[in-house]
Amino acid sequence: MDLLLQIEPVNANDARLEISKINRYLTVMLNYLKLTTLNTDLVLTKVALKPLVNETVRDLAKLFIAKDLTVSVETLPTVISDSQWLRFIFEQLLTNAIKYTPDGAIRIYAKGDAVCVADTGIGILPEDLPRIFEQGYSGYNGRANQKASGLGLFLSRQIAEKLGLRLTVTSKVGVGSTFAIHFPQTHWQAE
Repeated sequence: MDLLLQIEPVNANDARLEISKINRYLTVMLNYLKLTTLNTDLVLTKVALKPLVNETVRDLAKLFIAKDLTVSVETLPTVISDSQWLRFIFEQLLTNAIKYTPDGAIRIYAKGDAVCVADTGIGILPEDLPRIFEQGYSGYNGRANQKASGLGLFLSRQIAEKLGLRLTVTSKVGVGSTFAIHFPQTHWQAE
């Protein structure tokens, strides 16, 4: 931020993007601290995923626009879960997709027992895939870009497990990645 403010004229859009990033990192840190008490903070209700995901996409709109990425949100189910924590998971998956997609698209859709976040980004090295959900692990992409804390995916997996969900990933270098949030059948709700 300091460097951005030293360049005349100050680019307000760039400054806003940086403030947005700082706010997201702060949220990750606060949720990391809150993780130990997550069981007492769960409020399970019926959650229509499409409005929740659309709201998250709107909150991240400046990031999509800054990289000229398209995003599509397809038909999504209604589930029983905690909307606050589920939104955190989607925000982490979407910000990672944005961070590692230089151009192209991000697609959110339902498939089988899962809701998927797929990107056309740089992909994840096969040797990194088994470790990306480990605390503090940022992998080759995170170290190369120096933009990863190694906490977002770790927290997402921890939260998913507490919600009775499972996170998986498939990826191919140069093609993109697909993260899937798997819901047990008992979590799906009829519309």
